[in-house]
Order: sequence, then structure tokens, then C-alpha cells
Amino acid sequence: MKIAGLIFAGGKSSRFSDGPKEEALLSGRTLLSHVIARAAPQVDILAISRAEESATAAGGLAVVADEFQDCGPLGGLHAGLCWANELTPKAEYLATFACDTPMIPEDLVARLLEALLKSGASAAIAHAAGERHPTLGLWSSALEPLARRRLEAGDYSLHAMAAAAGAAAADFSNDDRRALFNVNTKADLRALEGMLGAAPL
Repeated sequence: MKIAGLIFAGGKSSRFSDGPKEEALLSGRTLLSHVIARAAPQVDILAISRAEESATAAGGLAVVADEFQDCGPLGGLHAGLCWANELTPKAEYLATFACDTPMIPEDLVARLLEALLKSGASAAIAHAAGERHPTLGLWSSALEPLARRRLEAGDYSLHAMAAAAGAAAADFSNDDRRALFNVNTKADLRALEGMLGAAPL
């Protein structure tokens, strides 16, 4: 089966100062470059989700622009599902990653796929310590109509989209807590720097 990958990087970084969050440096490299390095080996093709088609991407990756503007990650997911369906051959699944979760497990997609196939669901999302992480997910490309309907209805919640799709939960509770650490603020970035400095992941 073909799995396409999409990194959500179309947000406005409203809680992050000093420019786009994805360009912030962690151990001398941008957050986005960390995600690309860990995500690319896990999928057959990787692209960057942006709000606008004219926006730039990193590492020569394609840009997938939102059709529905200002709708958050669900708008990016919908655009990614459309892109996955348009590939030749089309991708059966779309794996999604967040540009602000730089230390994702190197077997993230494999474990999401295992949970999806074991449950018979059409999607799977990461779960750890009682918290769900729908930006780290694996979605059947057949879910595009559902994503479109939810956007047209004005429901932009990615959590709600996962629930509507009956997403299975892949458990990462026993992983190093840095693996799903989400950088929303400069304080978060400093905290993650400290954790990585103590023991590289």
C-alpha cells in the first residue's frame, strides 16, 4: 500500500514570538527540519501543508495548499487527502505530522498502521497518558468526503474529525515523553532543549 505524508505547517504561530514556529532552532536545526528527517523515511512521499499555494516549502518538498482557508489542521487534512487521491498511483493512506512536534518516534507510522489494521478503522491517531494527538495520525484517503462535509458545516475540530472517522488510538504512553512533546511557546522550546541536552533522544 502507498502511504503519503503531510506535515502541518500552515498555522499562524500565534502563541510563538520571533517569527514562524517551524523556523525556531532546536539543537541547531529548525523544528521543521527535525520533523522532515524523522517523517520522510516512514512514508512513500512527503509534502508540506500550507495555507496558500504560493508559500514556500523546505527541502524541495511539494506544498499542499488549503482549499478551505483559516480552518486549522482540518483544512490541511482535507487538502492532504485530496492530494493523496490525486497521486499516481493514489495513496491509500495519508500520515500527518505536526511541525511543532520535532521528536516524533521513528516508527510512528508503522504503529499507527498496526492500530488501524487491528481495529478495522479508517484512521488512527497517537494517544499517550490519556491525551489524544490527532495531528499525528494515519487517515484513509477515502475520508476526504467526510472532511469536506465537516468543513462545509463549519466544524473545524480535528479531534471531532477523528471521532467521526472512528479513529483507533495507537498508544505511545510508554515512549519517552519527549517523543510527542508539542512546542507551542518559547518556554516549551527551552524546556525541550533542556530535556534533549540531558539525554539525546
